[in-house]
Amino acid sequence: MTGEVPFAPALGHAALTPLYDAAISLMTCEGRWRRALLQQVAPRDGETILDVGCGTGTFALMLKRAAPNARVIGLDPRRPALAANLGTVITLLSRQKRDANLRSAWLCSRNYAVGNILVIFAVGATAATRSPWPDFSVGVIMCLLFVSGSQAVYSQVRRESGAAVVG
Repeated sequence: MTGEVPFAPALGHAALTPLYDAAISLMTCEGRWRRALLQQVAPRDGETILDVGCGTGTFALMLKRAAPNARVIGLDPRRPALAANLGTVITLLSRQKRDANLRSAWLCSRNYAVGNILVIFAVGATAATRSPWPDFSVGVIMCLLFVSGSQAVYSQVRRESGAAVVG
């Protein structure tokens, strides 16, 4: 282990992240360089623009304001968050059927991890094909995952509460 931190939240602490845009605006020439970058990008209506590493999404919003009919996609994959979710999924895998709380935690973590992975693929596929179908497909898959997960937890809660009343 090198001691490197693979990810640092905005302003060094997750709790300060909502203040990031204001702090950067006050301490840097952010407005000037963002406007210069916007001129370089020169977004046009009808284009699909992928802002990878969009952070809080400020520049993606500027792009959308400059070209209201452009399709602007902001993507900021947080590898540590995804890794943490995958770790939770693996940790809870063997315990998920013990009770409804563990089952719910496992399903939520699974859905979050699967969703993040699918969104990353869908963004690339949507940008490459200029088709809404990859996004739509991810939405359908996520909907099915959440509905099936909700049903599984509900059924387990019913079984557990019935066992508690009977026993």
